[in-house]
Amino acid sequence: MTDIDLRQVTAAVHARADEWENSGVRWSLTVGAEQGGSVASISCETGQVIVHLTVRADGDAGMRAVSKTDRLTSLSYYRLATVDDVATCLDDLTRQIIPSG
Repeated sequence: MTDIDLRQVTAAVHARADEWENSGVRWSLTVGAEQGGSVASISCETGQVIVHLTVRADGDAGMRAVSKTDRLTSLSYYRLATVDDVATCLDDLTRQIIPSG
């Protein structure tokens, strides 16, 4: 199994930063070490939702979205191996924080 380069995650997050900020999203990105390896941790918040995505260097990723209005929580898991996988995951995150329509 091949690890994912967390620099790809960082670059993909920064590529979406303008869209998020223009939509009023407050976000942060932290890259560092946790027990078990390196991780990239992305937190996003709007008036409606809080989303936290953790991507581990081994390619496992988990996203938790919590609605502030009805307090519903959704959990999603991903297996990231390519840049396209990272893009798909961040597209899902973007749909959570920026409602379409």
